Amino acid sequence: MYHKTNFPLICAILMGLLKPKIRDFADTDLVVKPLAEGIYFTSSRKVIAMFDTNRYAINYIHQALIKQVIEPPSIERAGDNIDALNAIYEAHKVGNIEGARKAWQVLKKAVPHLNRKQKLINFNDLHLIERPQYALKPSENGQAPNYAIYLKGLNALYGQPGSGKSFVAIDFCKRLALAYPENAVIFSAGEGTSGLSGRSEAWDKHFKVATENMFLWDEAVPLLNPEAVEEFIANVEALNPIFVCIDTLARSMAGENENDTSIMSKYITATEELMRRLDCGVLLIHHTGRAGYIRGSSVLDGSCDSMLKLQSSDDVITVFNSLDNGGKNKHNPEIPAIRMQILPVNIQVDGDIQNEAVVILSDKIIDDVVEKLSDNQMIIIEFIFDVGEPATAQQISEAVEIHKANLYRNLSKLTKSEFLSKDDISKTYNLTDKGIKVLGL
Repeated sequence: MYHKTNFPLICAILMGLLKPKIRDFADTDLVVKPLAEGIYFTSSRKVIAMFDTNRYAINYIHQALIKQVIEPPSIERAGDNIDALNAIYEAHKVGNIEGARKAWQVLKKAVPHLNRKQKLINFNDLHLIERPQYALKPSENGQAPNYAIYLKGLNALYGQPGSGKSFVAIDFCKRLALAYPENAVIFSAGEGTSGLSGRSEAWDKHFKVATENMFLWDEAVPLLNPEAVEEFIANVEALNPIFVCIDTLARSMAGENENDTSIMSKYITATEELMRRLDCGVLLIHHTGRAGYIRGSSVLDGSCDSMLKLQSSDDVITVFNSLDNGGKNKHNPEIPAIRMQILPVNIQVDGDIQNEAVVILSDKIIDDVVEKLSDNQMIIIEFIFDVGEPATAQQISEAVEIHKANLYRNLSKLTKSEFLSKDDISKTYNLTDKGIKVLGL
């Protein structure tokens, strides 16, 4: 019988005994030594990746995909994985890193137990890891939209209901399907299929090209339901999908609370696991909240590689990637706002004319004021107007939900652009005539 106050100490001792010891010794075979009855530690100086053949193989593949020079795989350490590693090695000899990557794209479906993310990476190797790439190459002639959407990343496209999200999503998916004819693009229609067929046909008609490798999943993919995810993967993996568009995030959460941090964390983990299993990128279509920003837990925007916010005015849709306008670009400079307009297209359905539409780059000139002001900047201007007198940064900060660093940055921009004036003595900000004009007064 132990004394109650000694229990934490006993736990600490046991945890210390059970913790594996990884030491920096000479290259040796794996040796397991008894420390006490039923308790072992390793004296190998190899890293965790060499504790078993699978981990060795995963580490070997990772090295082949990022390093210019690699050694032949060890037959003893590779075990049953030796054939796969030899194939990677031979491809690396012929085509270096690019050759190894192409071979791995073919092999990984045959060895799913090795298709895992390498978690332990030497800091000196970080520069060798492939930089995230956009799904579509930038348009050289300016005739196509430059979407800030990453090919193997987690992306979000959001806006108010009726802002044109599905039009933009279909435009992106169609272009991606054309760019990767050997792969599939999957569109999960969680909000129903109504209108999708007509919009797809209208796109093909307007751009005079048809896509044969874009597929519709006729319901939401409930990503928090493992069985449903397995069903989805089993149905689409043979198509070699390169991208999955999920319309919408809310439907794919199947009624779970998107504002709950723990639930959203599980949702993001499930989405990333889907991306890993299919080796594809994902575009989540979502809605704005009351403040005009993306709805739900901040875990979502913290996890995204890119975020695009849509705003519509009349028949013009603006796609924002900049942070000040509700967007995000984790890996590259923010892409300038894309102006698009809805173009009516008539198609024939069962002999009848049906009115549909596509989005194209807009040649319309938008008022400069609209382009310069973000949601947060409009909130600041509206607050000062409602107060009816100059306000300090502290007063504004206490009244609006804007992070202080972001608030000061926006106050500086509004002052430089002459939407606000600043009194250096009282440290207050006031609206200028230009600022009042933004409110339509």
